[in-house]
Amino acid sequence: MKVYITQIDSPKPSRDQKETYIRIHFETEEVKWAHTDVVPGYFNYSTWRPLMKLGNILDGLLYKSRKDSKINADSVRLAHLLGASPRSPFPNSPHNRKLDSAAPQSPPQSPPQSPPQSPSQSPSQSPSQLSLTQ
Repeated sequence: MKVYITQIDSPKPSRDQKETYIRIHFETEEVKWAHTDVVPGYFNYSTWRPLMKLGNILDGLLYKSRKDSKINADSVRLAHLLGASPRSPFPNSPHNRKLDSAAPQSPPQSPPQSPPQSPSQSPSQSPSQLSLTQ
């Protein structure tokens, strides 16, 4: 399954307070929300670490529970990075609509104006360039 990383939460303590986890939020090909939890102390973290960047597009991840929109964190072994983008690669993405609506509307720009010209001055000459006339 192809996914797009839309958010990475800061580390949070687990319920038993023994570990911390990092929740990664995705947008899937079906343009649905999904997530996974990655624990820095577990073996798969070394594989996740270089992939955990906003805008990364990953392929090959599998659901752990489609009903709960939970991605199997161990399926990262099957995943590969397709690229990175500030925009989702999926058509009709709500993520892109948020970006488009949040973008500031710039007023039409007038053509650039050239800086004012300073009056021309005669170049100064060095003593070796001066000619003496009698």
